Amino acid sequence: MLHNETNVIQNSHTVDSMQFPNSYILMTHLKDKNAVKSALHHVGLCLDDINTPNGFISGAQVKALIDLNIELHTSPTPYSIIIAKEFNVATHGIFGLSIASSKNIKEAAKAAQKYSKLINPAVHYNFQVTKSNSYCILSPEKAFDKAGLVLVEINMMVIHQFLRLSKDQITPKFVQFKHSSSFPIHHYEQYFGCPVHFDREDSRIAINSRFLKSSMMFYDPSTTHVLDDHLDTELDRKNTPKSRWTHKIREYLTHNINNTELLTRAKIAAHLNTTPRTLTRKLQQEGACCQTIIEDFKYDMAKHALTYTDKNIAQISDELGFNDPQSFARAFKRWSGATASSYRKNLPPPKRNA
Repeated sequence: MLHNETNVIQNSHTVDSMQFPNSYILMTHLKDKNAVKSALHHVGLCLDDINTPNGFISGAQVKALIDLNIELHTSPTPYSIIIAKEFNVATHGIFGLSIASSKNIKEAAKAAQKYSKLINPAVHYNFQVTKSNSYCILSPEKAFDKAGLVLVEINMMVIHQFLRLSKDQITPKFVQFKHSSSFPIHHYEQYFGCPVHFDREDSRIAINSRFLKSSMMFYDPSTTHVLDDHLDTELDRKNTPKSRWTHKIREYLTHNINNTELLTRAKIAAHLNTTPRTLTRKLQQEGACCQTIIEDFKYDMAKHALTYTDKNIAQISDELGFNDPQSFARAFKRWSGATASSYRKNLPPPKRNA
């Protein structure tokens, strides 16, 4: 049972390792300021987190916020459309400016495919070009589950926005999604201005291939060059392996988190065939330390258990290797700023497993 749950946590770590610009946390659709604060608090954020210039939000927080908004959404208009209407070029930062200042749609598509992981690693881009039609095909990161489907819809709408920034103000030939939707299709067709289909073999947007040469309204060679250089630097930095040892330790914790005797630096180092001193040095190079990794992992597991199971505090405490529930309670308060019981109480209506 514990092994299955820790596998879920490991999957969650994949999501948590992603980063999104905080400009993507769009909340103006929530008219009540208290509703905004409550939604942010639910995923461990505050207003400062989303207002800090050039800040980033973890993938886990983005996913949790989308999941929460999906659950609370009551409007007849699809949630994705409401969010997409809040987007503009500035929302995407330098990435958006790079797309908008590209020479033409073809170059904009190349930039989108190359740099999209910098601002939305949960959606993957692929392009296909035929003599008559050109397609942008989107697929979500599986670990994002339902939130990933919403992100696909939002990304498709953002693509449409950039198509409208071409001098031809391109309208798609059609849009299709692999998943289904419970919302009336006319909402989508009104947004895209073209036929929209669901339950198809993949999610894609199609345009006439002659529009690939359509110039972007804000094309500027010098601006594009500067922006692309900056994005290339960011991409190189992102592709540099940083957390190999952190990942190894989290993998070890998946099987041993409930056994305190196995959580010493010496035991972990021995398992990884290295010395405690070398392990410490490797982690320092990654900006991490052994104890922090253990604490973060326990916090992840605690949040998962409180959110998705009906286990009592004593059970969770025992499975995480605490000596008693009081020790767990103090640790959780230190991690989150709230008690475990209040954290669970403030969750939306539960969808828990026994």
